[in-house]
Amino acid sequence: MPHRAKSRIVVIMTITAVAAPAVTVVIPTWNRAGLVQRAVASVMDQIWRDWELVVVDDGSDDDSVAGLRAIVDPRVRILALEHSGNIARLRNLGVASGSGRLVAFLDSDDMWLPHKLARQVEALHATGAGWCYGNYAHIDAAGIPVAQRAGVFRADSGKILPALLREETAAYVGTLVVDRTLFDSVGGFDEGLTMRADLDFALRVAAVADAAVVADVLMHVREHPGRTTGRIADPHERSALVFERFLKRETDEGLRALARKRLARLLTDAGARRIAAGEIAQGFGLIAKAVGHGFRFGYAARRVAGALLARRS
Repeated sequence: MPHRAKSRIVVIMTITAVAAPAVTVVIPTWNRAGLVQRAVASVMDQIWRDWELVVVDDGSDDDSVAGLRAIVDPRVRILALEHSGNIARLRNLGVASGSGRLVAFLDSDDMWLPHKLARQVEALHATGAGWCYGNYAHIDAAGIPVAQRAGVFRADSGKILPALLREETAAYVGTLVVDRTLFDSVGGFDEGLTMRADLDFALRVAAVADAAVVADVLMHVREHPGRTTGRIADPHERSALVFERFLKRETDEGLRALARKRLARLLTDAGARRIAAGEIAQGFGLIAKAVGHGFRFGYAARRVAGALLARRS
């Protein structure tokens, strides 16, 4: 009897380990048949093996789904949906369909380095933090290293919200590993933001939980003509929406001041972009809106002057 009881416990533990992997990885994708295969391969090459991967296809009409279904690995699942264009929704559905205690995210045109998950799971266990982020590098369409266009990474840990608001560090979504309980407690990604929901998510997580950080490069972010962020017509206005949401929920005056300063610059940049495109009234309207959020006249004057010169050239 004691031997049978012991064997039964071993069997139950084995089934539990298989059914509930440590990490649920979510890759949203749309019409990236070749690139998504490389992204998936970078997950399968992880030193840390206790993961499941949910690839959420947003109604691709290329060979993406067929190629993904050809992958022979029980840890990889495909969630095929009708096209919505809402990346936040795709990520949320991917998390909901998984069972890992931790959740991680990878865009279908990016790639993880093999030590990515191992280093971050180790950092979370060592610190007891609710989430982890890390460093990243940029590559071009051919995989050749290129200079980073925007964003600054600094290895800050703990309460990093002020650093995020000041742009002293960046928590890129492809480097995030988040405790599922924390993910659920903040409501996941905001599906009302069709763009920049990743920035909004990082701010909300940083507002309620300490972060662990890995200073080493954990992934490659691919710069290419089809990159989603590169196709946004109004990037500054999309980012401004994130900080308008932040100001509606934040009560700490110090954090609000940092957010207003960031919002004022975004609105000014958005206005200058509109002016350069010939949308004069809309552009000056955005700059006028910036006046109520820590507007800096010198910065605005330079941006408007540059926009007007661009109009003449």
